[in-house]
Amino acid sequence: MENLPTAKLVEPLTIVIPAHNQAEQLRKHLPAILNQDYEDFEVVVVVIASSDDTVALLEAMEQRYKYLRHTSTPNSAHNISLERLALTLGIRGAQHEWVVVTQANAEPISKNWLYDIATTIRRHPKAELVLGFARYEKHSSNWFDLKIGFYRLWHAIANFDHVEACYPAVRGDGCNMAVRKSLFLSSSCFSETQNLSVGACELMANRLSNKYNTALCMDADAVVVEDKPTPHQWNQLRLAYCAIRRYQRHTFIYRLRNTVRLTWPWIALIFIIIPFIGGGIGLTLSLIHSDASYLHPLSPQNYAGQSPTETEIGFCCTLLTLILLSLIIVTTVRIREFKRTSDKLGCHKYYLSLIFFELMLSIWILSARIQFLFSNKNKFRKDFI
Repeated sequence: MENLPTAKLVEPLTIVIPAHNQAEQLRKHLPAILNQDYEDFEVVVVVIASSDDTVALLEAMEQRYKYLRHTSTPNSAHNISLERLALTLGIRGAQHEWVVVTQANAEPISKNWLYDIATTIRRHPKAELVLGFARYEKHSSNWFDLKIGFYRLWHAIANFDHVEACYPAVRGDGCNMAVRKSLFLSSSCFSETQNLSVGACELMANRLSNKYNTALCMDADAVVVEDKPTPHQWNQLRLAYCAIRRYQRHTFIYRLRNTVRLTWPWIALIFIIIPFIGGGIGLTLSLIHSDASYLHPLSPQNYAGQSPTETEIGFCCTLLTLILLSLIIVTTVRIREFKRTSDKLGCHKYYLSLIFFELMLSIWILSARIQFLFSNKNKFRKDFI
């Protein structure tokens, strides 16, 4: 890679990867991390109660990559989230101040991933937390791929917009984030949620972020791609987020902004689109009826003066046209901005389908919350991975 910083200028980085029975995922994705075009980094894989050949695989790879090492969570750990324990062990054992967190089933799309993260760190001297973007791998443009891709992209953009507006981050993506080791060790960010088995990285970002210390890494080469989940796994991810919502901090403005984003498409549909269509139909029928009355001078309507005047018709047409033009302009700008972001991050293209997916998004979120109300809450606690 051209213009790489020299060894004295790069920020030393430690990559921490929790892994639970994920030997196949590590075999597939770990080489993309180990072969980064970066001069000073180490990779620490924390094995979580694995019964497959994860340890044997890592021991073999450590013979080739001297900057790869692994550790394991103790078998005696009970009544605590093993994911949180793995992250704590990995970050505590990191040799460098900056720690990058990712997952065993994910890999960066470029060899410049670490370089872009380090560039973001140097660009923001006060930063103690760096949030990156991750998406699902794209196999096709079927309904499920488009749905889960939009769901993840929409929430990521909402969180990034919130941070850019100088608010603390509400969530982070466990596939692509970096944190200062000293900040993590001094925060006790897992103390209140140690019995939760889900949402470790999201709540870590939520606890550690403030309006001064959070930076965004949105470079195209810094995107991380995660294996696509099954429909059942994706549903469990949505339920898991419902389980951690009550533990999130500084969320009022974030949820208020998202409520506006979620309700605006329905407001536009119910109070603009449907009235516009109804008004157009009503106006057309009124004109037809007016013409019919004109052809029949003995019609009672002519004598009652109930037919619309030209001024009333002109006003209605002008009002409906202005409303329609405003909606078209707002929708066009929204689609262009969303498309520009999705193109940069390598996501699916949505174009006019953005309108449909934004309408469906509120339904997906509401259905997950209703399902969570009647689900078994214990599966999100203790030793469940």
